[in-house]
Amino acid sequence: MLDQLSINAARDLGWDVAVAGEARLAIALSHAGLDPSPWVIQFKLGPYRLDFAHPLYRLDVEGDGWVHTTSKVRRRDRERDRQLQAWGWDVIRIDTDSDEAIAKAVDHLVRLVIALPRHNGALWREGERHSFG
Repeated sequence: MLDQLSINAARDLGWDVAVAGEARLAIALSHAGLDPSPWVIQFKLGPYRLDFAHPLYRLDVEGDGWVHTTSKVRRRDRERDRQLQAWGWDVIRIDTDSDEAIAKAVDHLVRLVIALPRHNGALWREGERHSFG
Protein backbone atom coordinates (compact mmCIF):
# COMPACT_ATOMS: atom_id res chain seq x y z
CA MET A 1 0.00 0.00 0.00
CA LEU A 2 2.75 2.50 0.96
CA ASP A 3 4.75 1.50 -2.09
CA GLN A 4 1.87 2.41 -4.38
CA LEU A 5 1.37 5.71 -2.55
CA SER A 6 5.04 6.57 -3.15
CA ILE A 7 4.74 5.66 -6.82
CA ASN A 8 1.58 7.77 -7.20
CA ALA A 9 3.18 10.73 -5.40
CA ALA A 10 6.25 10.58 -7.67
CA ARG A 11 4.04 10.38 -10.75
CA ASP A 12 2.07 13.40 -9.52
CA LEU A 13 5.40 15.27 -9.44
CA GLY A 14 6.10 14.31 -13.07
CA TRP A 15 8.34 11.24 -12.66
CA ASP A 16 7.18 8.17 -14.63
CA VAL A 17 8.43 5.58 -12.12
CA ALA A 18 7.06 2.09 -11.45
CA VAL A 19 9.18 0.93 -8.49
CA ALA A 20 8.77 2.18 -4.91
CA GLY A 21 12.48 2.74 -4.22
CA GLU A 22 12.85 4.77 -7.38
CA ALA A 23 9.68 6.66 -6.44
CA ARG A 24 11.23 7.66 -3.09
CA LEU A 25 14.32 8.83 -4.96
CA ALA A 26 12.21 10.77 -7.48
CA ILE A 27 10.31 12.50 -4.67
CA ALA A 28 13.60 13.49 -3.04
CA LEU A 29 14.89 14.82 -6.38
CA SER A 30 11.76 16.93 -6.77
CA HIS A 31 11.97 18.23 -3.22
CA ALA A 32 15.57 19.25 -4.00
CA GLY A 33 14.21 21.27 -6.93
CA LEU A 34 15.17 19.08 -9.89
CA ASP A 35 12.82 19.33 -12.84
CA PRO A 36 11.73 15.88 -14.07
CA SER A 37 11.20 16.96 -17.69
CA PRO A 38 14.78 16.48 -19.00
CA TRP A 39 15.14 13.12 -17.25
CA VAL A 40 14.14 9.90 -19.01
CA ILE A 41 13.00 7.05 -16.80
CA GLN A 42 14.11 3.57 -17.95
CA PHE A 43 16.10 5.05 -20.85
CA LYS A 44 17.14 2.32 -23.29
CA LEU A 45 20.85 2.42 -24.11
CA GLY A 46 22.23 -0.61 -25.92
CA PRO A 47 21.25 -3.68 -23.89
CA TYR A 48 20.64 -1.57 -20.75
CA ARG A 49 17.82 0.39 -19.17
CA LEU A 50 18.94 3.40 -17.14
CA ASP A 51 16.75 4.25 -14.14
CA PHE A 52 17.06 8.06 -14.35
CA ALA A 53 18.93 9.22 -17.44
CA HIS A 54 19.77 12.76 -18.43
CA PRO A 55 20.83 12.18 -22.05
CA LEU A 56 22.09 15.75 -22.61
CA TYR A 57 24.68 15.33 -19.85
CA ARG A 58 25.08 11.57 -20.25
CA LEU A 59 24.24 11.15 -16.60
CA ASP A 60 22.71 7.93 -15.26
CA VAL A 61 21.29 7.82 -11.74
CA GLU A 62 20.58 4.28 -10.60
CA GLY A 63 18.18 3.63 -7.74
CA ASP A 64 19.48 0.39 -6.23
CA GLY A 65 17.42 -1.69 -3.83
CA TRP A 66 18.53 -4.65 -1.70
CA VAL A 67 19.08 -6.97 -4.69
CA HIS A 68 22.07 -4.84 -5.71
CA THR A 69 23.88 -5.93 -2.53
CA THR A 70 24.32 -9.51 -3.73
CA SER A 71 27.73 -10.39 -5.15
CA LYS A 72 26.31 -11.56 -8.50
CA VAL A 73 24.35 -8.36 -9.07
CA ARG A 74 27.21 -6.14 -7.81
CA ARG A 75 29.51 -7.80 -10.34
CA ARG A 76 26.96 -7.29 -13.13
CA ASP A 77 26.49 -3.65 -12.07
CA ARG A 78 30.27 -3.01 -12.18
CA GLU A 79 30.47 -4.44 -15.70
CA ARG A 80 27.47 -2.39 -16.79
CA ASP A 81 28.91 0.80 -15.24
CA ARG A 82 32.25 0.24 -17.00
CA GLN A 83 30.46 -0.13 -20.34
CA LEU A 84 28.38 3.00 -19.79
CA GLN A 85 31.50 4.93 -18.81
CA ALA A 86 33.23 3.69 -21.97
CA TRP A 87 30.31 5.23 -23.88
CA GLY A 88 30.87 8.55 -22.09
CA TRP A 89 28.22 8.28 -19.38
CA ASP A 90 28.64 9.04 -15.68
CA VAL A 91 26.86 6.65 -13.32
CA ILE A 92 25.66 7.49 -9.82
CA ARG A 93 24.27 4.62 -7.73
CA ILE A 94 21.94 5.36 -4.83
CA ASP A 95 20.79 2.88 -2.17
CA THR A 96 17.01 3.35 -2.25
CA ASP A 97 16.49 1.20 0.86
CA SER A 98 17.95 3.93 3.07
CA ASP A 99 16.35 7.36 3.46
CA GLU A 100 19.69 8.63 4.80
CA ALA A 101 21.53 7.34 1.72
CA ILE A 102 18.91 8.92 -0.56
CA ALA A 103 19.25 12.30 1.20
CA LYS A 104 23.05 12.21 1.10
CA ALA A 105 23.15 11.14 -2.56
CA VAL A 106 20.55 13.70 -3.63
CA ASP A 107 22.60 16.42 -1.93
CA HIS A 108 25.66 15.23 -3.85
CA LEU A 109 23.69 15.04 -7.10
CA VAL A 110 22.28 18.55 -6.64
CA ARG A 111 25.80 19.94 -6.13
CA LEU A 112 26.93 18.09 -9.26
CA VAL A 113 24.02 19.39 -11.32
CA ILE A 114 24.69 22.98 -10.17
CA ALA A 115 28.21 22.66 -11.56
CA LEU A 116 27.07 21.43 -15.00
CA PRO A 117 27.15 23.89 -17.90
CA ARG A 118 23.73 25.17 -18.87
CA HIS A 119 22.04 24.16 -22.10
CA ASN A 120 18.52 24.62 -23.39
CA GLY A 121 17.34 21.64 -21.29
CA ALA A 122 16.98 23.13 -17.82
CA LEU A 123 17.58 20.85 -14.86
CA TRP A 124 15.75 23.06 -12.37
CA ARG A 125 12.14 24.10 -12.21
CA GLU A 126 11.74 27.63 -13.55
CA GLY A 127 12.01 30.27 -10.85
CA GLU A 128 13.53 27.80 -8.37
CA ARG A 129 16.19 29.20 -6.02
CA HIS A 130 18.67 27.11 -4.08
CA SER A 131 21.06 27.71 -1.22
CA PHE A 132 23.31 25.17 0.38
CA GLY A 133 24.81 25.80 3.81
